[in-house]
Amino acid sequence: MYDFIEWNPEQVAECAKKCDAAGEIFSKSKLTSISTGAQHQQALDELIQDINRSRAQ
Repeated sequence: MYDFIEWNPEQVAECAKKCDAAGEIFSKSKLTSISTGAQHQQALDELIQDINRSRAQ
């Protein structure tokens, strides 16, 4: 079963920005020490929550 979601252009643009930011955070976390991993994970979690909220609107 698939959910059909209608997105408006503003939502798509905002989610794309958040995905880009998440990708940047992820790539930086691969290059930094494990001790900073929690900081990056928190930022990723917040971006994922923002994307999910946008999807729910």
